[in-house]
Amino acid sequence: MPFERLIKIAAAFKPAELSIVAVLTFAGLLASGPQSFDWAIPQTVGFTQADDASFAVGRGAAGAWRDIGLYDAPVPDGVAWLDWVAPSEDLQRDGPTAISMSGPFSAEVYFNGEKIGQKGVPGPTAKVERAGAIDATFAVPEDLIRASDNRVALRFSSNRAGYKPATVVQSLYFTAYSADARRSLRYYTPALLFSGALVAVALGLLMLARARSDRRVYWLALGLAGLFGAIVAEVSRSLINYPYDWHQARQALVGVGFITFGMSLLRYVTLRWPASGRWAAAILAAGAFAAALSWVTATGYDAKTVLASSALLFLALGWTVWRGATADRTALYLVIPLAVLGLYALIIPGDFIDRSIYVLSVAVFGYALLRAPDLLSPPPEHAVEKTILNVETSGRTVFVPVSNVTMLKAAGNYTEVHRVDGKWELDKRGLSAIVCGLPERFFRIHRSYVVYLPAAESLTTQEGSRYWLSLKSGERLPVSRARVNELRAAMKEMATQPH
Repeated sequence: MPFERLIKIAAAFKPAELSIVAVLTFAGLLASGPQSFDWAIPQTVGFTQADDASFAVGRGAAGAWRDIGLYDAPVPDGVAWLDWVAPSEDLQRDGPTAISMSGPFSAEVYFNGEKIGQKGVPGPTAKVERAGAIDATFAVPEDLIRASDNRVALRFSSNRAGYKPATVVQSLYFTAYSADARRSLRYYTPALLFSGALVAVALGLLMLARARSDRRVYWLALGLAGLFGAIVAEVSRSLINYPYDWHQARQALVGVGFITFGMSLLRYVTLRWPASGRWAAAILAAGAFAAALSWVTATGYDAKTVLASSALLFLALGWTVWRGATADRTALYLVIPLAVLGLYALIIPGDFIDRSIYVLSVAVFGYALLRAPDLLSPPPEHAVEKTILNVETSGRTVFVPVSNVTMLKAAGNYTEVHRVDGKWELDKRGLSAIVCGLPERFFRIHRSYVVYLPAAESLTTQEGSRYWLSLKSGERLPVSRARVNELRAAMKEMATQPH
């Protein structure tokens, strides 16, 4: 009942504002750019597939060294070497300096020819190699730091990933030393901030589905639950510095969360704006096929997740365009939000996974839930008002005509149903349980009272902002200050309707 009244008020806002919210959110994300950290990741590193112990000191004559981008470092065939000559300003810090690195590889780390640590044990085969932690930090001894030409060398291997990573070395940079090598929670600030909002919007969708008896909305709630699961898997990296061979399982869980969101959203739009059964079945089959194909063919889990998600988003976009143009124009209100989600996935895929999908989903569906719930779940066109109230007493059900009820009063875990003749029945259910099935003319004025509006006579105010509702039967009931304005509007609307 209260949620239905919230829907009635919120529905007064134009659903077209959804597009404005999506565009503004998208612009804000682009303007904010990647998060700023104390990182100086090298743009170019040296790489050789040869393995020679002398490479710890310098490149020497052996080995075919070539300069490549850090993120272009290939998966080694056995053991390989990377090196990087760092600018002296990268090492200038107030406290101890450290080299930080992350990725699905094991490595021995050398600074100016001296070994300063190792991340697992690199080896030519999976049997010989021991997987290092996904994230690692190594202190740089001050006496090794030169005025210039400081060289970092990595002897590394990646034989235990269980798949072919798209990016082997995810990061390599100098930073202030910390004994905790785990990725900072600060990196996941947007995801963490919006995790609670995702849960709140999902719960709101469940309430809407229950209030409207609309099972289609459950699919949206399931999709947001999938994104929340992806957040949990993503943020786990800041909680557990796991061996890198666990990275595949963590990334797979993130992917499952995103695909759950995409498939649930696709299922929702085909149910919300339906076509013939064969068309809906075909689009769902196409979505499942596109997601599976993207997952199988793409290299790296981020690429798998982005391609599968964007394929599902664009299929949902195509469906809303088609149904909006040919059947129900309300479907067009989701065109821009879905287009923004899909394009963001393709334009800035890393940011899409790390934060934008959560921000945009909360912005779009949270806004629709509060401002345009009829867009998500239209109210029944021919709702028949309930005329009989079923009162469940101990051992029997009493059928009371709604017109004979004046109010309902909470009595602990029970509810008193008061009649016009002054008698009352004790319902074994709590007040909140009964409220969900009440006709529209019932109004909850207080946490302990629900009144039948035709039985109300007047609303009065006393000092201290106290409000009271007088009933035609003579009862005088307290009214919560938070509900006064809504009660006035409901009483005014009722007075203008024919009885």
